[in-house]
Amino acid sequence: MPSLDDNHDELFRRLWSEYGNEIYFFVLACLRDESDAQDILQIIAIKIDKKIGTLRDEKRFKQWAIKIARYTVIDHIRQQQARERVIEAVYLKSELHTAEDEYSDIVLLVDDYIKQQPEVWGR
Repeated sequence: MPSLDDNHDELFRRLWSEYGNEIYFFVLACLRDESDAQDILQIIAIKIDKKIGTLRDEKRFKQWAIKIARYTVIDHIRQQQARERVIEAVYLKSELHTAEDEYSDIVLLVDDYIKQQPEVWGR
């Protein structure tokens, strides 16, 4: 007698083979990047596989799976935006530090130049 897990595995395989491409194209349309879409699709497949037991009506699989895909894509975009904000902050901080260093260098050069000038300059 097949176990409940075997039934879930078979259900997942059957429904994923039927709708997996549609889910992929949905994700690709959202992200517009094949590599990211493939990565996210793997995450979606794992989530669906883990939650397939909560699916009440397999006729609603596509809607249910697209909903999981949509929220996974949203999470990915949020993480990507947060990562970009951190990178931008680090970049701006390094640019500010560089600008401060350049300003200090210019001040030192001007001071050296002034020290080398004749007394007429009012030192």
